[in-house]
Amino acid sequence: MSATYVAGWQLENSLVWDSAIRYSTAGELGDDFNVWAPSTVVKLAVGDRWKVHAEYFGIFSSGRETETVQHYFSPGAHYLVTSDFEIGARVGWGLNDQAANFFANAGFGYRF
Repeated sequence: MSATYVAGWQLENSLVWDSAIRYSTAGELGDDFNVWAPSTVVKLAVGDRWKVHAEYFGIFSSGRETETVQHYFSPGAHYLVTSDFEIGARVGWGLNDQAANFFANAGFGYRF
């Protein structure tokens, strides 16, 4: 099972601040537990088609035999190719020992 609550705010100077809290159930080798994943991101429009962002997110287990706590920071950029098609990329760093040291990804979004 998984559930997410999301809230967002339009701030001054083309800033957008979005936050979410995700909850899910998980299990591994008979060890059933909960996973909480909060995130918050600030986005800034740079011209009509570009946006840059800075995000914090975490992944925390609860009720697991061996608890896990992971903190991350991730900046990125997005380009609106058309009004319905966007491409983007981000990189990120783990902020504690249990988090991955580095990650990078790219993707696209299409509204239909």
